[in-house]
Amino acid sequence: MRKILFVKKSGRLSGGHIKFRDYFDHCLHHPALDPYVYLAFGSMSGDGPLWEDQSERVQPKLDVGPFDLMFIDGSDCDLLPAQAERKTVIHLIQDFRHTYPDDRRFQYLSRPGLRICVSHELAAAVLPHTTACVAGIPNGISLDLFAPDQKERGSVVVWARKNPAMGKAIRSGLKLRGIEVTLLTRPVVRAEFAGLLSRTDLFVGLPKGAERGWEGFFLPALEAMASGCVVVCADAIGNRSFCIDGRTWRSPPFGDVEGHVRIVEELLADDVQAERFRLEGRRASEAYTLDSERDEFYRVVDERVLKTASAEHDS
Repeated sequence: MRKILFVKKSGRLSGGHIKFRDYFDHCLHHPALDPYVYLAFGSMSGDGPLWEDQSERVQPKLDVGPFDLMFIDGSDCDLLPAQAERKTVIHLIQDFRHTYPDDRRFQYLSRPGLRICVSHELAAAVLPHTTACVAGIPNGISLDLFAPDQKERGSVVVWARKNPAMGKAIRSGLKLRGIEVTLLTRPVVRAEFAGLLSRTDLFVGLPKGAERGWEGFFLPALEAMASGCVVVCADAIGNRSFCIDGRTWRSPPFGDVEGHVRIVEELLADDVQAERFRLEGRRASEAYTLDSERDEFYRVVDERVLKTASAEHDS
């Protein structure tokens, strides 16, 4: 049994924090791994509630000595002390900003370890910048949590946490056309978000764009598809495997408020088109489960970490 320490900056809850916790759970169920977590800047604040059920595994201080492996997320490499360089590091990458030479995250790609990228598109962008192992493992979601329920006809949710100004502009444009919108600009408890999506007819997702780093995956769009919503969202690179314009969703140009408003109005007036996107989106989401993510992670960690470590130990 190899002990693995998850190290994370504790902060405002986000999809990235939730995916980090998913990987902890994957390790928790792996027969050869024994995971623990250290949360910098307050273990029970910010994303701390994610870890309340694992409080006995939350480490009060960062001591890498007892651990064989380290698991870090994003730019959290700078949390690791010097002695961690002798450990095998698994680095979860969820953002294209790691591939920008003028971004501080870029320097971390030169370090040894296994890179896990949350989409194949992101893995392809990371690969030229590192000599380390790179694995593209598409994000998975719980299809039990995100599932359709009785839809409220004509209901629209605009998820605008990453672009509140544009979300407000879209809401104003739709209101002028007599369409009411639920605008989300702040974090929502996960179960409440899933419940809202299950009842929502049409979902508008506003991802990040080039100036802030393209999306590594963009979970909200997939969660909306799984929940049976018609999805409107711009291309964000990391979402291209499941967000196919004209098939599983409608994609207005990035930053085009009027384009978003026009497509929403069109879909709400065309039941046949909307139902086609709803069914195709739901079908596409079925390939992105937590079980498939876990199976691929196990394959990668067994072949590239555990088997390698065993061979080195035997030699």
